[in-house]
Parts: sequence; structure tokens; C-alpha cells
Amino acid sequence: MSESVRLFRIFLWKNWLQIRYCWLSLMLIFLGCSSILIVYLYSTNRLLTTPQMKYDGRQFDHLKMDFPSNDVDRIFYSPSTVQTDSLMENVRQELQYPLSGVKFFANSTEMIREMERSCKGNCYAVDFLHIPSDTSREKLQYSISTTSIRISPKKRYVNDEEVAGIKDDDDYIRSGFMTLQHTIDKVFIRNHNSQEMVNFDFEIASMPTIAQETIDSQRIIWFGSLYSVLFNVLLLSTFLVPLVEEKQNGIKEFLAIATPMNFLNGVSFFVIRLCMYTALTVVVLIAGWFYQAFSAIVPVPYIITLFALYILSAMSYTYLISVFFHSVFHAKVGGLLMLVTPYILYFSKGGVSTFANIFNTKTFMEGIKNFQIFTNKYREVGPSVLNVHITESTFTVLSVYSILIMQCLIYAFLYNYLAFVFPGPGSLQRPFFLPFMSLWKKNKPSTEYATNKVGEDAIIIQDLNKSFKKPRRIISDGLNIAFKNKQITVLLGHNGVGKTTTLNMIMGSETPDSGKITVFGEQEIGSYRHLIGYCPQHSVFMPYMTCAEHLNFFAQVRGMSIQDACKITEDLLIKLNLQEKANEYGICLSGGMKRRLSLGIAISGNTKVVILDEPSSGLDIESRRELWDILLQLRKLKAVLITTHHMEEAEMLGDTIAILANGRVHCSGSPLELKRKIGRGYVLKLCLNRSEIQEKILNIIQQIIPTAKILTIVPPALHISLPYENKKEYSQVLQLLEGRQNELGIESISISDASLEDVFLNCLSEIDIVDGLVSDKEKTVYIPFETDEFHISWREQAKAIFYKKFIFIKNKWAYTLSMVLLPLLSLLMALALMHSMSLVTNEDKLNLNLNHIQRGVILVDGSNTEIVNILKAEIEKYHNIRIEHLGNKRGENVTDCMCYNICKYVYNLCLYMFLVLISLQYENLAYFLENYIGVIDVTTEDNDNINFNIYFSGNIYHSSVILLNLVDDAIARWKMGESGGIETTYVPIRRYITDVSPTRLEYFAVIMPIGLFFSIFFYVALPFHEYTNGFKQLQSIPRPVFWLSTLANAFRSISTISTYMLFMLILSAIVPLITSGNVRAMEYHEEKIHILQLLPDFNLNHQLRIINERFLLIRRNALTAIHGLPPVLSKNNFFIYAIAIAIFIMAIFIYIQENKYTSEKLKHALKCYQCRQITVSNAENDDDEEDLIRKEKLAITDILIGKSERDYPLLVNDLHKSYDRKTAVRGLNFVVKRQECFGLLGINGAGKTSTFQMIAANLTITGGTIKIDGIDIKENESQYRYHFGYCPQSDCLNEFMTAYQMLFYMTKMRGISDSTKANNEVLYWLQQLDLKKYKDMKICHFSGGTKRKLNAAIAMIGSPSLVLLDEPTTGVDPESRRFLWECIKDYQHRGNTVVLTSHSMDECEQLCNRLAIMTDGKFKCSGFVSDIKKRFGGGFTIKVKLKSEEDSIINYVNAELSKIFTQCQLRENHAGILTYYINNIDDFKWSEIFERTEEFNRSNRGIVEDYSLNETTLEDIFLKFESKRRSHIQERDINDLEV
Repeated sequence: MSESVRLFRIFLWKNWLQIRYCWLSLMLIFLGCSSILIVYLYSTNRLLTTPQMKYDGRQFDHLKMDFPSNDVDRIFYSPSTVQTDSLMENVRQELQYPLSGVKFFANSTEMIREMERSCKGNCYAVDFLHIPSDTSREKLQYSISTTSIRISPKKRYVNDEEVAGIKDDDDYIRSGFMTLQHTIDKVFIRNHNSQEMVNFDFEIASMPTIAQETIDSQRIIWFGSLYSVLFNVLLLSTFLVPLVEEKQNGIKEFLAIATPMNFLNGVSFFVIRLCMYTALTVVVLIAGWFYQAFSAIVPVPYIITLFALYILSAMSYTYLISVFFHSVFHAKVGGLLMLVTPYILYFSKGGVSTFANIFNTKTFMEGIKNFQIFTNKYREVGPSVLNVHITESTFTVLSVYSILIMQCLIYAFLYNYLAFVFPGPGSLQRPFFLPFMSLWKKNKPSTEYATNKVGEDAIIIQDLNKSFKKPRRIISDGLNIAFKNKQITVLLGHNGVGKTTTLNMIMGSETPDSGKITVFGEQEIGSYRHLIGYCPQHSVFMPYMTCAEHLNFFAQVRGMSIQDACKITEDLLIKLNLQEKANEYGICLSGGMKRRLSLGIAISGNTKVVILDEPSSGLDIESRRELWDILLQLRKLKAVLITTHHMEEAEMLGDTIAILANGRVHCSGSPLELKRKIGRGYVLKLCLNRSEIQEKILNIIQQIIPTAKILTIVPPALHISLPYENKKEYSQVLQLLEGRQNELGIESISISDASLEDVFLNCLSEIDIVDGLVSDKEKTVYIPFETDEFHISWREQAKAIFYKKFIFIKNKWAYTLSMVLLPLLSLLMALALMHSMSLVTNEDKLNLNLNHIQRGVILVDGSNTEIVNILKAEIEKYHNIRIEHLGNKRGENVTDCMCYNICKYVYNLCLYMFLVLISLQYENLAYFLENYIGVIDVTTEDNDNINFNIYFSGNIYHSSVILLNLVDDAIARWKMGESGGIETTYVPIRRYITDVSPTRLEYFAVIMPIGLFFSIFFYVALPFHEYTNGFKQLQSIPRPVFWLSTLANAFRSISTISTYMLFMLILSAIVPLITSGNVRAMEYHEEKIHILQLLPDFNLNHQLRIINERFLLIRRNALTAIHGLPPVLSKNNFFIYAIAIAIFIMAIFIYIQENKYTSEKLKHALKCYQCRQITVSNAENDDDEEDLIRKEKLAITDILIGKSERDYPLLVNDLHKSYDRKTAVRGLNFVVKRQECFGLLGINGAGKTSTFQMIAANLTITGGTIKIDGIDIKENESQYRYHFGYCPQSDCLNEFMTAYQMLFYMTKMRGISDSTKANNEVLYWLQQLDLKKYKDMKICHFSGGTKRKLNAAIAMIGSPSLVLLDEPTTGVDPESRRFLWECIKDYQHRGNTVVLTSHSMDECEQLCNRLAIMTDGKFKCSGFVSDIKKRFGGGFTIKVKLKSEEDSIINYVNAELSKIFTQCQLRENHAGILTYYINNIDDFKWSEIFERTEEFNRSNRGIVEDYSLNETTLEDIFLKFESKRRSHIQERDINDLEV
């Protein structure tokens, strides 16, 4: 328990740091959401005030006069019989209805069908169900249907939906239904009682209402809806997106590896955000209370409980849907739909509404609706009503609470289950029956950090098998290997051989097909994975943590105490050289710094094994060396497993090298063992001043060593292989060459032992073919396309973009189809919803009797006791209906609550009755509204006419016609007998509403903009993915053409634009509800609307509402020729705003955002620079420039004066680059000649990348000039871009395309308009780089090596005169690297020029004719490779492998070598291998060095097993300059302190 609490506190701290990091954006989001709610509450804060009302009664004679009888009105009846024809004729005459308006039918089916089909006005259908033959024993039974009534028979109370008693509005009276009903009843009674004429009529009115001052309960619904929508937006941006972002960046799985209790991260994440949302909700509820959104009828605790449960349920639901997303972009788009859709379903009906009950939003809105109804009914919420259905169709308050709690539990269970079963890419997947496994299989506690040691083996892999089906590839085929404890084991192999997959299987991120993995005696992944410190290929870090916080956090997570974690954090910061970056956030670090941080994370804490997947990828030489030092110290404590493509790294670090091939370990051993076993010998390196002497030199060497052969020729360097078996003759060969050095034109001589890369290639040369590499590549006679035309028409460029877009549509057809169909689907949805509202389906009929009302009170009184008694007898048949007599109310305090002025309201009404009804409302308004059905007062006038005063309840639906049917039935039974009477039924019909409803039109105004909004993602997805993956910068095309052709704007990423657009959608969907609801609102908010119309979505939504309002006004004939339309309903504003904004925004983004210089000035003005990856010191270096650099500067000046820059592929003059007062590049000057390969070297932060990016036109120039073929980058950037090809460091490829499609597209970009020529060019480069087998394969299936070759082909296709290669072989295996080198050399030999940057010194030696080394933004040296070595080398290394590791022997060897070589320094001692660096101050020749070393070896054979000699490498020279730079900085800092 204590361990759980400790980890919970750590994760709580971690999630608090996340909140702290983005506090400003969170504050803006929270303030925005709360402000919208408060503004809504403030703007709608008003009480509904109604005076005390008495409604005028309407007599039957007046109702007859208002009965619809126009030309389009009809009365239908069926069946047509003698009795019905006679009855309806009398009805027609009574109503004075035109004869042509009455039609009869044989049956009701035909009648209803005809009315539905042909009725254009107010139509009525009377269906006589039973005509009595004996009126004393049988009842008249008939039904009435009409097109004019909109009341559903299911409705009972008005205040189920709105405040009652506000108006006297009854559809039955207004539509003529009541008039026709009473006329039929009256005629029937008169026809069957002709002997004794009965005259009776009625006067009807709604019961009077008291003065009321109430809140608008509809605000409760709108407040709840607005809160729900905004809260879901809040969940999307502050809950779902951070969750998915951690998954996308690998942090979630990384934490799962770090601790088996990583679920506490989710718990703490939940808790912190719960506190945030609670604080927001408290503020909002206080504002709601202050602005009277809730009535005092609903106590605050019940409201708080509802909101609290909703927050918990909504957060649980968001957790659940996070399982379905693995990228932030999809989470933003899909998450919004999944969060908002339940809110839309709340307004649906039928089965969809029932289905919506599984969502918390529907349940929450049901709870809000309950509170609204309680408010409408003036019923106080308390314990007694918690489980009471306030209406038949609603949940109880208690059930709402219970459902929300159940939803929390269900969502939590589903999340935990699905997160285990579908964890996402790269995570440990559990079986589907995981819950059932846990019932019988119980893992041992995995929180203990102590493990059992099994011999010397830390990790044992036995019979491991793994294969992939798509594409078919065998990764492990019975793999067996053991990794020793406290040793470094290096895995080598080609790209795609399965190194990373093997590591992932150890970590549990991949599931093996079969086999066994044991880590320190544990075989259960969950029991050992937290013992492993893991550094994946990509840098894993949390952007909201500093370097120190990262190391401290992971140390504590892996079991260290706070004190120990702080101590190890300080140590690691020093070891990783991150002291200066201790308080820098991870997101602000350079690539090299991030790799160091990732390594620190892997080794911090109580881990037993450290697994590093290409840890030095992308690191400069110095950073790699520092990394090696850390790992060499680390292997004394832990087992270390590394994969790498840097052979020098494997040679330096590896105690054991294991080479994988064909799913198995092909060979293994120490570096020296493998060299002697598989290597081909030493490499003799000669720098020649003339090339024709090469064969002569080889012949001279072969006289002594016949098996010597030429390896490579990189003018002026010649490399010759000398086999190991002739090692004794090396001294003789070197002595011979040194003696004839001037004669043979040899500038310099050096020699090195075979590299581990040579061993690797020899080992796998005959057994493993990867990435399509074959030794017998076909030669071709095709001559690559070269053009002198560097201008491509915009039409050709647009065609190329459309070609690419077509491929995107074809490959992403499902995505495209869904995006394109969204507007159409939105239209169909809007029309369907409008149709469903205009169409009333057949509902159950309504018998107009008291059964429908179920319970209540009717006040009955009158002077005609006989009729009164009949009424009472009929009412008493209904058990839940009570009768009260007005007479019984006498003596009660009727007038106590009234003032004298009440009399002024009383006319044509009995004052006593009015006072009684008013008094009852004052006593208990809630009871009165729900229970008092009406009043029937029967009076007999002097002429024996019977008059009924009927007062119906304005809150009880159908009460007017039910009371009338009660009266007419009483009269019929009075005159015809107790068994007689009348039964009337209301039968709704299926009919279309011809009037236009604002609610129905609102669906179109809301849904269509949403559909159009999501369809925009179809246009922006491709260009923004290209911006993100870097492919955009490979396309030599003017930015206006690019963006206009792709119909999108220039945002930084698809995620960024999705954030902006989703915010704009929410704003544009919510704000019109306030500003554009009707004409009055538009006039009130006119100024705000003009500003908001700058948002396209709002503009469209507002325009659709204008169209709706115009249509409604015209249909209602509310316009006059004099006044016309209100100005706010002008339809021209939309088009003005839309066109102006489109042009303005496109111009802004193309000519400001896409113009690097304008954009940078704007950023400076807005101070948008947050993090700097360039940290070059501003201090000027006092060292003098090298002579060759000064000469090159003078040569450039002469070129510019002579205007001969067109003769040079690349000219850089006085180039400067500054970042916010930090200088990265200082006055670079160099020129690259034709057919030359120029290398640009430097550590991370030296300014190398900035220089290269400026040359590639991807970065602004602060000062100076860059020209390619004489074209100045500043004067004509578009033309400048056509003259070079570019291979970036990362794989900038559209992965939905095939290799052929990608290259074909680039041929179009290079001006090859003829499709046949373009096809030939593509096929040539596919063959040239051995990519033919991948011609029709999608790039997403390529291995790393294949992608790099395709990137190189993209750079070279079309044969631009200059090719820029930015670390072209990063992450590529040695075989693919060598192959790429050959391709680059071949390209260069065909007359083209190459500029190269690389961290691989071998690569520079193999490719570069000249190179320059940068530090502090300046060149420190430049020249030919061999010349640089000669000028700045002056040393060599010796590796001695001892037979014993005893200290005495090591001391003896140190002493002996110090005697032989004056300055001999022991650099490393590990596993019996001693590495010495000798500063050749004695100026020994190589023949002497070999002779002395061989003599040392012969005299010490008892203790020395083998030795290896190597010249000073470029790496050593490189580090020499860096060491000088650091010394200079330290001296400067000391001087500053002294001052």
C-alpha cells in the first residue's frame, strides 16, 4: 500500500507539471468556456412576469362564425348512410358550410387517404363508428380527425415542457375541432329528441391565473446544453488530446515499461483534471445561481450532485474513447464527433433516442429536464420525490443519478479491458479472455525490484520465432542467444533483419510466435519489463518536464527514494553533459540533447538491464564519444544491449558483437576476434598528386604482397587492401613507398586496420540480401535526362499536383469518400430531421373522457340540479377524479388574498367563481396546476335554455374537449336515457405540416455548416501531412501555385489547423444561437455579427439563418411594400465577407506565412520565439583563419568581380545567420566546383545544419549571398530551387505512393513534361538504385535503407547540376550505405556536383574530395581529406589484446610502449584490450611504426595475443578542433570572472 501511495504521489507530481507547463493555454480555454456560459446567463437573465389574468369566454355562436369555411377547407365523413347523410346535412346547415365543402366516403380508409392526398386547407374527417338504432340503449360513437391540430394525444400537462398559465391558447378551439364536435352532438340530440326541443349552449374560457414572477425554465435546458457542449470541448482539448498524445509519443508505453503500476498515472491524470473541472463547474454554478438559471425549487445539493456525477461519467467516457485513437489529429476530429454526437442524439426521437440512453450526455440532459419540469410545476425537489416520475416519459431524479454512476463503472471497465486488448501500436497486447485468465492465473507481485541472478546471463533467448505476414518477412527463425550480465552486447544486421523487433519482443511490445525469453530468471513479461531501462530509436520525452525533472521522475518511478533520485539526477546531468540544460524543457532541446536525455531516462533508477536501440543516431562525433564514455562506465553495473549501424561504435563498446542474418545469429565474438577471423586486412591510404600512377604503385606493392588490391579511389586518395597474413611485410612495403614517395607523386601515406564495417560486410556478403541489393546489377545504356531549361510553367506544375492528388484520392478512397460525402450526408440528415418533424405518424387515438387525465378535481355547480347530478354520476365513475362543489368553498378565506382593485378585472363572470379559483392558486399553485381540470357551471335561463359555463385548465392538454364531451354526453343521457349518450374520439392523422417551422429550418442551418466543416479536412490532409513530413520542401514549385492547387492554407501542422478549425466550429455553432436566433436578436447584436462574420463558419451559419428568417417572413405575409425587409436580413453581406476573407487570408498566408523573410520579421515583432535549438556562442574566436580558408575567400571575391559565378554550381559568400541575438553562422565563404563532392562537418550546434538549410532555401539568410549556377537565392528563389536536388536527413516521403509514382511526380516537378521521357527516367533511377522490385510497392512498407535510397533518387532524378545530401545514410545498415556511396559516386562522375553533411567520418572519406570542419559557426579548416589529415593529424592508435588482465601485466605493457613511443597515453582498458594514443612528436614514418610495433609483439608473445594499428582519423581531428573551442570558452569564462 505504501508503494502505491508513493507512486501515486510521483505521478500526481508528473501530471501537475503537465498542467503547469501549459497553464496559459489551459487558462484561456477555461476562461473562454466559463465566459461563454456567464455571458449567456447574463444576457438572458430576466424573470417572466405575467399579470393576474382573466380570460374572456367564447360562446358557441361566436365559435361557429370563426369555423373555417374557405374554398380549400373540407369536411369529410364516412360511411355514407341515410342516418349519417341526414346528420351531416343538418351539421352543414348549422355551421352554414358550403355544400361543395362536404364530401362523403364509403369507408374511413378512403376518406383518410383522400384527405392526406388532396387537403390544402383546414380539413376534417368524421368517422361514424356506431349510429344507435335505439338512443335510449345505445351511444353515438364517432371520431374526428383534422389537419389543423398539432397536439399529440400522449401529452398531458403543458408545464411538462414550459411555464403554464402564460397564455390562453387551445388548438381545439382555434382549429374548429370543438365547434364541429359540439355541432354534431347538438344536432344528434335534437334529431333524436324532436318531441321535446332542447336548447343548450356553452361559453368556454381558460381558468384565470394569478400574477406570477418566475424564471424562464427554458434557460435551464439551454444552460445545461451549453455547459454540456463546452464541457465536451474542454474534455477534447484538455483530457482526450493529452491522453492520446502520450500514447502517440510512446510515453504511455514507456511508463508501462518503467513500472508495473503505471495505471496510477491514469488515476492521477484523472484526479488532477477532476479538480480542474470541479473548479470550473463551481464557478459556473455560482454564476448560474447569481443569474437565476435555477429556481429555488431545486435545492443546490441536488444540482451539484447531478453536475458532479456528470463530470465523473463524462471523464470516464472520454477515457473509453481514447482507446480508439492513436494520433492526436484523429482524436481531435473523431473525438469531437464521439463527444458531441450523444448531445445531438438527445434531441432525436424513437429508437435513436432510446439508444442514446447509453451516453452520459443524454442522461445528464434528462436530469436537467427533470429540474426544468419541477420548476415549471412549482414542485420542490426533496427526498420524497427523488424516485417519482415527474412525467411519464422522464427518468426519476434517483434513476438519473444511478444511471450516471453505472455509466462511470461501465465506461471504466470497458476502458481497462479494451486498453489491455487493444493497447495500440508498440504496446503489450493481452488476450481477449484477459478477465477470465485473471480468475485462475495470478501473477506474482511485480513491484519488487530484487531479482534472481542466473549465472552470468542477464537475458536468455531460446528458439525464438517471429514472422510478419504483410509484407511476408521472417524476423526470427529459432533464434538462440544469451546476453551477459555486466557486459555490452551489440546486435548488428541489415535494415529489416529484425534487430528492433527482437528488442521489442524482449520488452513485450511485440508478441513472438513461439520461443522463450528469460530475463534474470523471469519469463513473465509483466514481472521483468520494469527491470529494463529502454531507449527506443526515437527520442521519448515529456515536453512539460525539464531534463532534471525527467531524470528525477524516472529514478523515483523505478524505486529510488527522493534523496537518491536527486543524487543520481545530479550525477547523470554531469555525465550526459546536460548541466547547462538541466532546467530546459525537453521540447526545447536539440536532437543530440534529446538522445542524451533519452539515454539518461533509460539508465536512471534501479534497473538491471539497459536496452538501447540505435542510441547515437543523429548525434555528432563529440556527443557519440560522450555517450560511449557513459556506457563504458555503465557496463560495470548492468547488462547493456545495443543495436547500431555505426560500426566504430560497435567496435568501441562491444564486449560481444552478434551479427544477425536470416533470423539467426550468424557469428559472434569480440571485435578483434571477428576482425582476425573474417576481416580482409589493413587499408593502405595514399594521397596522390597524379592519377595515372595508380597501377604502377599497385604493381610495386604486389611484388612484396601479391594479394594486395585496390579498394576505392576517391581522387586524390587511393585505398589499397593489405591481407593480414602478410602483416610481417607491411614494414617493407611502407619503407619502399616512403623511399620513392617523390618519384611516385605520393603526397602522404597512412594505414589503418580493417574496420568492423568491413568485417560485417564480409560476413554477410554471401548469405543475406536485403533491400533488393544484388551484386550483378544490370547496366543500362540510357542517358539520364538533363535540361538546360529551368523554367516550368504553372500549368505543368498544377498538373503534377493534381496527379499526386489523384493518387492520394485513389489510395485513400475510403477517407476521401467519407469527406466528400459528408456535406451530402449532412444535407440528407437535415432534410430527414425536417421531414420527421413535418410528418406526424399515426398515434394512438384519444377517447375524449376522463380516463386520459387519470387524476384530478372538477368543480361542478349549477342551478339545474338534475343535469348536475348526471354530471356528478358520470365523473364518479372515474376513481381518481374528485368532484368539488363551488358551494363548499364558501366560508373559506376567499377574499383575504385579494385586494379591492380585483373587481376591475371581473366582468361577464361570476365574481365568486373568479375569487375561488384565484384563492386556490394562492393556496397551492403546484397542486392547482396539476390537479384542477376545470369548472362546469350549469344554469337554466328564463326561456328554459340551458347554458354551460366551462372553464378548462390551461395546463392540462385536451381538458377543453374532454369537459365539452362530458357536458354533451350528460345532456344526451338526460334526454335519451342513462344507457344512451355520446362518445367522441380524437384520431390524429398522418399529415404534413404546410407551415414552415423555425425549429425545422434550424436543423438545416446547424447541420450543413458542420458537414461542410469536416469536409475541409479532405483538402487540408495531404498538404499538411507533406508539411509535417518535410516532403513539401522537396518540391521546387512557387508557393502560390502549390497552395492554390491544393486548395488549402499554410498552417504549421494538420494537428494545429484541426485545433483552430474545431474551435472555430464550436464557436460558430454556439454563438449564432444567441446572436442570430431571430430578427430581433440579429438587430440587437448587429455590431457583434459584423465582427463574427470574419469567421467563415459563423458567416455561413448566420447566412442560412437569414435565409430562414426571410422565408418565414414572406410565408407569413409579414412584409409590406412600404417597409420591406429589415436591413439585418440583407443577403449580400455573406458574399462580400466570404470573398474578401478568402482573398485576404490566402494572400496573407502565401505572401506572409510562406515568405520566410516576412514571416520571420513578423515573429520577431510578436516575439514568438520560444525555444532555441541553436545555441552557438556569440563570442568571436580569436584563432587566426587557416591559410586555405583565406585563399578561398579571395577566390570568391575574384569570381564575383569577374561575374563568372555561373561556372560554379555553388558559391557562398560572407554567409551569416542569427537567431534572436544568437549567431549560428559567421561569415562563411566557400565555392564548390563542378564534379566535386564537398563535405560540411560540425558538431551539433556548430551551425552546420543552419548553413545547409539556408543553401536548400528552407531557412532565411541574415546576411551574405548564396548562388547556384549564378542564380541568387534572394533575387529569384523560385528559379534558384530548380537548380538543385535535395535529400533531407529525415525520410520526407508520401507513404501512400509507390516508388514509381513518387519518382514520376518528381520528374514532372523537374520539367520532364513528356510522359515517355518521364517514364524512362523513372525506370532508369529505379534500376540504378536497385529499387525495381519495389516499383509498385507502397512506401509505407519500405525499410529504412530502401527509403533512404528512394530519397537519394528523388534528389538526383532529372540530373540537377547540384545535389544536397543531408546525412543521406543516417540509420542505414552498412550494406545499403556502401551501395548508396557507389550511386553517389556514379552520379558525381557524370559531371554533377554533390554537397554532403554527415556525422560519419568513413562516409566523408569515401565520398568527399574536399571538406570543411565548422565550429562556432565558422570554418576551422578545409581542403582535401588526406591533406587535412596530414596537416592536423600527427598521431596514431594502437590496440593491444592481452592474454591476461592482471594489473602487473598491464603496467608492464604501459612501460614498454612508453619506451618505444615518447608520448604514449592509455585511453581505455577493458576486457583485456588496451587502447593507446601516440602523439607522433618523433615524426616516425609508418614503416618505422610497424617495425617497432611488430618487434614489441614478437618479444612479448607470452602476454600479447594480438595488436592493431590505425592512423589518426578525421574523427580525431574533428575532436581536436572541438577541444580547442572548449578550452577557449573556458579561458574566456575565467577571464570574465576575474574581471
